[in-house]
Amino acid sequence: MDDETRDDRTRSGDRIGSDDRTVADDRVRDLPEHAPDPRTHSGPRIPAEIAGYRVLGVLGEGGMGVVLEAEQQEPRRRVALKMIRGGTLAGTRAIGMFQREVETLARLKHPGIAAIHASGTTDDGQPFLVMELVSGLTFDRYLARHRGPLVRGEIAFRIRLVAKIARAVHYAHQRGVIHRDLKPGNILVSTELADAEGIPEIKILDFGLARLVDDDGEGTRITEVGSVKGTLAYMSPEQARADPAEIDTRADVYALGVVLYESLAGVRPHTFETASFVDAVRTISERPVRPLREAWPSGAGRLDDDLATVVHTALATDVDRRYSGADVFARDLARYLGNEPILARPPSTVYQVRKFAQRNRTLVAGVAATVLVLAAGIVVSTVLGLQEARQRRAAERARNDLEQVVAFQAKTLRDVDPEVTGRRLMAAIGRQLGDDGAPLIADLERGLNPTDLARAVLDENILAPAAAAAARELGDQPLIEARLHPPLALTYLDLGIPAEAEAEFQRAAGIREREVGA
Repeated sequence: MDDETRDDRTRSGDRIGSDDRTVADDRVRDLPEHAPDPRTHSGPRIPAEIAGYRVLGVLGEGGMGVVLEAEQQEPRRRVALKMIRGGTLAGTRAIGMFQREVETLARLKHPGIAAIHASGTTDDGQPFLVMELVSGLTFDRYLARHRGPLVRGEIAFRIRLVAKIARAVHYAHQRGVIHRDLKPGNILVSTELADAEGIPEIKILDFGLARLVDDDGEGTRITEVGSVKGTLAYMSPEQARADPAEIDTRADVYALGVVLYESLAGVRPHTFETASFVDAVRTISERPVRPLREAWPSGAGRLDDDLATVVHTALATDVDRRYSGADVFARDLARYLGNEPILARPPSTVYQVRKFAQRNRTLVAGVAATVLVLAAGIVVSTVLGLQEARQRRAAERARNDLEQVVAFQAKTLRDVDPEVTGRRLMAAIGRQLGDDGAPLIADLERGLNPTDLARAVLDENILAPAAAAAARELGDQPLIEARLHPPLALTYLDLGIPAEAEAEFQRAAGIREREVGA
């Protein structure tokens, strides 16, 4: 392997597992018309002919095998011939993975996937695989050569290219194949052939780590448990956790998201060049990716919110928040390009609050306790006021007393400014964390709107319990209950929560219509 090849592999991420490449790119444009010189080949001497195929040169080498360019006699054509490193002495696991790749490729006949022509065993018992010889550049090298200003047309071109890859991946998924090692080095882009829209033809390579969805072999599952397989930089969180039971087609969707992110921003969503392997795996498993907006090139214009949402939906750490399949991802890219509403939606404030709480349980518990103590005072006073009023026998006096209590509570809450309250909550968190918590505060402010956070706290801990208490305590005095909902509705309006305000008005109207008629 020459220095340039090693540099390319280093830039594309640390590979854990097989790293064979069936690539015929510009580095092997002029191949020799004879078997490679053993003095320049890192492995054992390669014969001039293997199983009737005349060997022309070495296309690539990896930890698991070597890929040769060879010539087939009938039909006469050049092919890629792949063999296991170690030959007849290869271990059972290596042979099993090789045979699984043969079975995988036999299922796949798609213009976007390198095709298998034949497989077999040499006279001395060494397995081999004959594949379509693909010419072109790896995805990263193609973009490096094609790179220009990231204007609207260039962004659309790259999105269409990734969508084309996603459709080929979906074809594999439909036939029960999960690639598990999608990355730029395993995607070849033609420099000569293109479709009607001018998007180059692509080929997905290297199914050595692919998993068959319907593979029920106990041996396969046992050897995979606790084994991290794939390329670290493009690995999904569930792959990083090394539990094969968690891995499905959405692992490939995550890798496609990394490819799209990198093709647009020029950097990967996670950076851990100096981190240990354990720290890198923890980062992938637990931390959300760097927002695309932060990595967006300065000269590329404004990042469209829908595009950012599509990218981050593909890269969701929570697999259930991710696109359900490569086809859904490709369709959303097409909808974005067509200025149609995308299927993905930005995570709600409540979802972001919940995820922040899961990442910072101790901090949130302390802040929540402080807020709940304050909220409890208001809720308890409201409930006690309702109970006291119910004990009075005079209905008119009870109504007046209750209305005064509710009016007082409503005025108190309507004077609350959610924006100011949100800032105070953030400041309270900052004081509890001290100087060391500044990065966490910055992360929180990027992911959350403090005003929305304040509204959520007031709603969930004060207003909603007060409305529930009114319904519970005054169930036998519906007309009095009906008079308590409008003040709550006005409070919701003043706090900027119109949906809940409408619900409170409707509750009051429903009670009155039921009790006194339309």
